[in-house]
Amino acid sequence: MKFSRENIKQGLLNQQASVETPDSFATIDGATVPGQNMELSSAHQRMAGKQGARALAMMNNPEEQARTEGWMNMFRLSNQGAEFDQARKMAMAPPPPPGNEGMS
Repeated sequence: MKFSRENIKQGLLNQQASVETPDSFATIDGATVPGQNMELSSAHQRMAGKQGARALAMMNNPEEQARTEGWMNMFRLSNQGAEFDQARKMAMAPPPPPGNEGMS
């Protein structure tokens, strides 16, 4: 029997794929051979983007919390901050009871 080089290579790949060891029995997304550019062990990769990093800094860094609180206090003293605060208070106010629109 003569087999082509491609058939032998494919047979060896099939044999390797069928061997189950603790390192090789699982597959990634059903693929027996992981993709070339998949680095699953990469650290420091934030999928949430810059906003997520900002949220982590606010939660874990007391200096950043104090700096941001100082900025917010200064903003509240400005004209734009007062307008923003007033709009926020109006949005939080309960709606008037129904049926009282026409009474004066």
